[in-house]
Amino acid sequence: MSHGMDAWGRAITPMLRALKDLDVPLHLIEYAQLLDVLYIPTRYPNGFSVGKPADYFSATKAQEALDAATAIIRYCQDHLP
Repeated sequence: MSHGMDAWGRAITPMLRALKDLDVPLHLIEYAQLLDVLYIPTRYPNGFSVGKPADYFSATKAQEALDAATAIIRYCQDHLP
């Protein structure tokens, strides 16, 4: 990871918060929180006690996640070497 830090794990929120010198906008932190919450239940078939992940997520929710990921990626491309 840039800025002399190593990234461990898959949680995006703490990675963005660690970039204190960039003053990451709050809306990007909130996007990261959204993506972090989705990581386990969308990835693992047993993430819910009943049913499969597809039973709990819609195309709208998927688009929100894609938009959040796109915004975070663009910010990082623009602000990290």
